[in-house]
Amino acid sequence: MSILFICTGNWYRSRFAESYLKSKGYKHVLSRGVNVNNNKKRKYREIHKQSSLVKNKLKELGLEKYINNKTPKQLTENDMLKSNKIILINKKEHYSYIIKKYPKYKNKLIVWNIRDCCWNERNKSNKILTKIMSDIDELFVK
Repeated sequence: MSILFICTGNWYRSRFAESYLKSKGYKHVLSRGVNVNNNKKRKYREIHKQSSLVKNKLKELGLEKYINNKTPKQLTENDMLKSNKIILINKKEHYSYIIKKYPKYKNKLIVWNIRDCCWNERNKSNKILTKIMSDIDELFVK
């Protein structure tokens, strides 16, 4: 089974979800963003491959080996095609874009409501990352 997590920039939420699910033994897991090429944030993300909040949480969980130091990736139709399950991290941010651009993959979608936070909001970040772990455990970990 191939699983795809989609968020906005492929830097924080989707990358954490990918790393966390891989730590549970799933090998075919991807994460992508719908707006990775945002010029204002692209250069920063090219230097800092993954959010420090994500890296710190993975370290806290003893999952350092799942830190992803690759450059964030833009979503493509091929990503949608090869995935069995596609998880949209936030309905409000991503659903209408995905349905409009890739309507034939609607039956593969699982939609969450996990909002983003600012990079420096550590308390909110812990709640967000804990919610992602909980949702993954509920869906995939038996």
